[in-house]
Amino acid sequence: MIVPGAGVKSISANDIFSTYNHNDDYVLGRMSAETLKLSWDESGIRYEVDLPDTSFGNDLKVSVGRGDVKGSSFRFRVTDDEWGVEDNKEWRKVRDFELFELGPVTNPAYPQTTADVRSVLYKMGVDYEALYRAVLRSQTDNQEERDKEIIASAIEALEKYLPSDPVEPGGVEVDETVEPILRLRLRMLGI
Repeated sequence: MIVPGAGVKSISANDIFSTYNHNDDYVLGRMSAETLKLSWDESGIRYEVDLPDTSFGNDLKVSVGRGDVKGSSFRFRVTDDEWGVEDNKEWRKVRDFELFELGPVTNPAYPQTTADVRSVLYKMGVDYEALYRAVLRSQTDNQEERDKEIIASAIEALEKYLPSDPVEPGGVEVDETVEPILRLRLRMLGI
C-alpha cells in the first residue's frame, strides 16, 4: 500500500522526466523543460506530458489514442516504509518515496514487486538503475567496461547476504531481528 501524499516532496526536489516503457532513449518530457507537469490529490500523483514532435512521440500518440498503450508506471526509491503481518496477511506500507521517472507503458509491472526489488537492492548498496542499464547493454553486445564493473559490484554486494556457517570472509551474519523481515520481503516478492 502506498500512503496518500507519498512521493509529493520529491516533485519539487527532483528534475523528474517521462519516458515510454521506462526507456531512457524515448524521453517524452521533463519538468525542467516544462514539457512534463505533475499534480497530486488524494488519489495520487498525476502527470501530463507534451509529446515531442518525433517519430516515437507521434507513434505513441496514435497507440494511446487507439487504446493499445494504456498503462502507466513510475521509477522510484522507497525512503520510508513499514512491513508487518496482521491476521496472517503480510503487508507493506510505503510512507514516502523519491520519484525519478514516470510515463506510459505497454505492460505495467506488478507495483509491489518492482518497488520491493529496487528498495531492497538500494539498501544493500546496489544502484538498481545503473545495474539495469548495464545488464540491458550486455544483452545487446553493447557492453562497456564500466558495465562489467557495475555488475561485479552488485554481485559482490549480494554475496554478503548468502548464508554462511561459520561466517567466511565477505559473509555477513544475519541479525535475528532482521531475518524475519528479510524472509517476509522475499515471500512478498514470490521468492
